[in-house]
Amino acid sequence: MPGCGCAVRTNPLESSKLMGGVHERFSVIDTIVVAALIIAFIDEGVRKSLPGAPVLVTGIKDILLIGGGLFLLSSKNGKMYRRMLTPFGPWVIYSVISALYVYLYDGSTLHLILTLKVYTLGIFIAIVGSYVAANEELSIKVWVVLFCGAVYAFCVGAMQEHAKDLLPGFYNRKIFIEKHSLAKGEYIESVFSSPQTFSLSMIILSYMALYKLLSERRSGYIYGGLMLLSIYGVYLSRIRVALFLDLVGMFAILILYISPYMRRRLLISISLFLIILVPCYVFVVGMNGGSLELQDMEFYRDLVDMDKLRGRVEYGLKLSSSSRDFGLSIFGYGAGTSGELRRFLNNQWRFGPGAEDSGFTQYHYQFGLLGVFLFFAPLGLSLFGVSSQNKRNAINYTLIGAVIIMCWVLYVWLVFKANSIVVNGFSSMILYLSFGYAIGAVYRKRQEAKSKYV
Repeated sequence: MPGCGCAVRTNPLESSKLMGGVHERFSVIDTIVVAALIIAFIDEGVRKSLPGAPVLVTGIKDILLIGGGLFLLSSKNGKMYRRMLTPFGPWVIYSVISALYVYLYDGSTLHLILTLKVYTLGIFIAIVGSYVAANEELSIKVWVVLFCGAVYAFCVGAMQEHAKDLLPGFYNRKIFIEKHSLAKGEYIESVFSSPQTFSLSMIILSYMALYKLLSERRSGYIYGGLMLLSIYGVYLSRIRVALFLDLVGMFAILILYISPYMRRRLLISISLFLIILVPCYVFVVGMNGGSLELQDMEFYRDLVDMDKLRGRVEYGLKLSSSSRDFGLSIFGYGAGTSGELRRFLNNQWRFGPGAEDSGFTQYHYQFGLLGVFLFFAPLGLSLFGVSSQNKRNAINYTLIGAVIIMCWVLYVWLVFKANSIVVNGFSSMILYLSFGYAIGAVYRKRQEAKSKYV
């Protein structure tokens, strides 16, 4: 009661007045979010089944989510969402100008639309993520869809590895490089069109399973086994940076967001399932002759080979230093003039030779140093802000912490690979949804903490 100093607990679903109407529900947005996430796990399978594998098929989920974000901006809570996107205002304006500059010289309308979708409009998906965080019922639906979709992706991926003859033909088609020079073409795409996307879905599953392991007393150990299986799913993708980031991210969750008691419980769970799974894996290796597994051991050994690691670091530095040769180092050649979007230009020769796929280099080539600062600085600072505000060692904050770690994983991945994160529809959707969810969830927790004393 006011003035008595008594603590009054509030129902999160009834706190719209406390947060200026942030919990206002829109059934159309709820439907859009759930539909977009379901589509995200099936659209690339549909793409594989069509002649020519047209990439435009995968744009439906982006249209839904971007439209949802623009709708929320026009709602009576739009002021709050605009405040959230204020740090990205200069980037939105700059990227639009850069895209229009390229359109003026090239005239490709399709290139303009795709460029705006990738570099400008994607940020509006973050608004939808914040809306999800503010509505608990919708949050549960979102996590259920992501969880079921990731489990489905794992099952298809495991069958591609061990029982591919049982799958429909299009699920055995690989759109990524058919014979990847490092993985000998043995990577797994699952229901997606690239192994990077599959590995990201497995990272999502591993973080969700880790959270459920820590929060569920009776069924927690089942989720512990699912967590190990999801790590195996990342392994099947043969994307080494994904495996590395997945393990580092899980370690960060353990250190930052859970108590020593929960760590002991996790250690016991992992030990029990390793005792069961390792003999089973050895048996499967023996049945297959072990050739592929020995190849994988050599492939993944590069992660701890200091000479190989030093070479990759030097290669990354070389890419960054080569950006000085791009000429227009302040403003770049224009949006979409490098990477996957470059092939949609009518006259590629107008915009230089392009750049290899390093995230920093791609952004520097297209947007110059000014663009690199306008995009990476507000994204990184916002993530740092929500990371420092989220409390540690409390299970109700662990899920938010896992989402924040997911954002950092994608941020680091983006620095090294732009095409895998921002240009890829599924990955960019997860990046912006997670980013918006983290900001909205931390803000919501702060408001609920203040409302305990009224």
